[in-house]
Amino acid sequence: MKNSKLISIISIIIAFIIFNVIAFVIPSDFTSSFWISYVFSILALAIVLFIICSSNKLESINKEVFPYSLLYYTGIYIALDFILVLLTKFISEFPVWLSIVLNVLILGIYGYLFISVYTISKNSNDLKKDISKKVFYIKDLQTDIETLAAKEEDKKIKQELNKLAEKFKYSDPMSNESLVEIESTIKEKVAELKKANNSKVLVKELNELLDERNNKIKILK
Repeated sequence: MKNSKLISIISIIIAFIIFNVIAFVIPSDFTSSFWISYVFSILALAIVLFIICSSNKLESINKEVFPYSLLYYTGIYIALDFILVLLTKFISEFPVWLSIVLNVLILGIYGYLFISVYTISKNSNDLKKDISKKVFYIKDLQTDIETLAAKEEDKKIKQELNKLAEKFKYSDPMSNESLVEIESTIKEKVAELKKANNSKVLVKELNELLDERNNKIKILK
């Protein structure tokens, strides 16, 4: 990952050197329009270097919402910015006001995309983490019940435990704030079940609690 970042940074620096050679070695008039665009190109370079250095955080986006990474949008932004610099270099009568408007417009559109991608991506990743926690809650309890069933010697109780584990397996992993109390009770009952000598009563209670939870989830959807 570090090598990839280093190569990207070196590539950007080389590209910027080539760009500067074209901008300053080839004879032309250095108009106000050119210098305005050139300053914006420096800003574009700073942004892309920031993106590359933060790529481990910023490239992790929701592909279903935005098909391309922030680096892709940044690349387009830089390309447009550099093209504008060259236009203002070789068109000596390029209006100053137009240079300002176009540069601000390109930066504004990119800024909007940047914020949108980052915000939606962050919210999406937070949602995925929340879903993972909820799925783990059900899977964890299911595993506990399956472990107890594997150790149980009484055939009837073993069968009931397996049925309970199956019920956990097909329970909706999504939750709701209003279900915190019942889910906490279910977890406590499973903990009691691990220590209980007579599991029959607790298995019945867990079945009822799980049914109640699942029914409430259906109502809440």
